[in-house]
Amino acid sequence: LGPRTVSDLIRPSGAWPGAQFPYLSANLDFTNEANLASAALPANDGAEASTLHGKIAKYTVITVDGERIGVVGATTPTLASITTVGNIAIRPAAPNDLDLLAAEIQPSVDALVASGINKIILLAHM
Repeated sequence: LGPRTVSDLIRPSGAWPGAQFPYLSANLDFTNEANLASAALPANDGAEASTLHGKIAKYTVITVDGERIGVVGATTPTLASITTVGNIAIRPAAPNDLDLLAAEIQPSVDALVASGINKIILLAHM
């Protein structure tokens, strides 16, 4: 049903508390999608998951017993063929090129490693 429906699902409204977790995707760009751009701020990337309820990020950190664990999200590049994406940019443009998809995901992994995290999970919807 498109980006407006996604926005309605993740954000609090009335009695609905909104999503109690972040939505993660390193290969989607929400900059030009009015319904979701404000939920997908660059400052969200790498923040602790518990602070990102109802937000969108490329990657997040979960702390378990003092151990920081990175989680990177990836969405199928064929998204536009299975749903209405509005003005969400999907990368890579060549949806079947797995090397290009890996190149979209890698900067998030690199940022987590640079922050000292040595356990990283890829959460992918392919």
